[in-house]
Amino acid sequence: MAFLSDPILIINLILCILIVIVSYWSAVRIQSTIPLFIGTAFGFFGISHFMTIIGLREQFETFLIIIRTAAYVLATIGVFETGRSIIQRKHVELSLRENEEKYRALFEAEMDPVFVIDTKSTQFMEVNSAALKLYGFSRDEFLNLGIADISAEPEKSLQVLKEPQELKIPLRYHRKKDGTLFPVEITANSFILNERTTFVATIRDISERKRYEEALRRVNRKLTLLSKITRTDLENQIFILKGFLALLAEKADDREQSNYVANITSSVETMATSVEFTRNYQDLGEKPPVWQNVQQVFLLAISHLDMSSIHRDIRMDGIEIYADSHLEKALQAMVAFAIRKGGDVHKILFTSGGSGALSLIYEQDGEGIIEARKEEIFSPDYSRDRDLFMVREILDITGISIRETGTPDGGIRFEIIVPEELYRTRSGEG
Repeated sequence: MAFLSDPILIINLILCILIVIVSYWSAVRIQSTIPLFIGTAFGFFGISHFMTIIGLREQFETFLIIIRTAAYVLATIGVFETGRSIIQRKHVELSLRENEEKYRALFEAEMDPVFVIDTKSTQFMEVNSAALKLYGFSRDEFLNLGIADISAEPEKSLQVLKEPQELKIPLRYHRKKDGTLFPVEITANSFILNERTTFVATIRDISERKRYEEALRRVNRKLTLLSKITRTDLENQIFILKGFLALLAEKADDREQSNYVANITSSVETMATSVEFTRNYQDLGEKPPVWQNVQQVFLLAISHLDMSSIHRDIRMDGIEIYADSHLEKALQAMVAFAIRKGGDVHKILFTSGGSGALSLIYEQDGEGIIEARKEEIFSPDYSRDRDLFMVREILDITGISIRETGTPDGGIRFEIIVPEELYRTRSGEG
């Protein structure tokens, strides 16, 4: 065996070894078998060069021909697969570029400002054109700011980023570049981008809506004032009328006249009840809805009622709903009606349940409501004090509904249905 010290063969052998190493490293790195074809082919070429260098070419000529043929085949397959992979990658890159351009166009076409925020640094990663227009910053300025720089309530805004989740904030105040404060409504959600938790928030300027609401409140205050004046006049006249009726009752000569006086007196009492009804709800709608802890409000509501002989089981820890400020009065009227109509009531239960929309369920023992009356009890004509009519109206101000779902023998059962965006189970929204 004669050693052949041909420098070209030696260099080719070294190159083959390097290509084999790089190919197998690439296969592991990119999780693909394509580099293995090239690596194996050059491995076979390397074997051929090595056997030629050590002088075994003539002895194993047939074997080396087979090896070289296999190497050429593998190399051809490798080149073909590499080309196909490149074409596929180009198609993917083109598709990604088209999708990126499409979503960028949608992002920019959004009429409301949209922010992409890094939850760790709290810095803006991307903003759309609507944000630049509303806040007055340039894109470069925005990308050097954080959420706290545009929020008039930075602590609340930063708290949201500490617990990223899908949420809707009905009211927050932001600050423009010139220092102007304005109210916004925020809808946001989180997702993972390049192994970073990011927050996408859509901002809606509700300045115009707030101006309309304030105008409505001013109108309501004026109407309330007129109502108070009118009610006071009616109460004075009713008081005088009751006095004359009392005198007339004393002077009635026979039963027929007494019956007339009694009927008139009953009508006057009905008028007095209606006037008192307007007093109880005179400021309805004057104050904006607020987040309220259901358990606390319910306990305050029943504290005005005599429930000393009734066992109470209340399971509402941590639930808050967005409701009118008369929620306490509504729950009080609901429970008062139920106890009055339920007869011999010994226990009440107030719980929650459901997925999506939340159900607040009030139920008790005693007598129930027959099927024919389940909707009638919410009518303004059902009773003189219109308890449940006003309960339903108060809850409906923010889109909450109520229905009676009990059985005649199983006791009264009210189900208050709260839409998903109007309740939460934490103490604040951040």
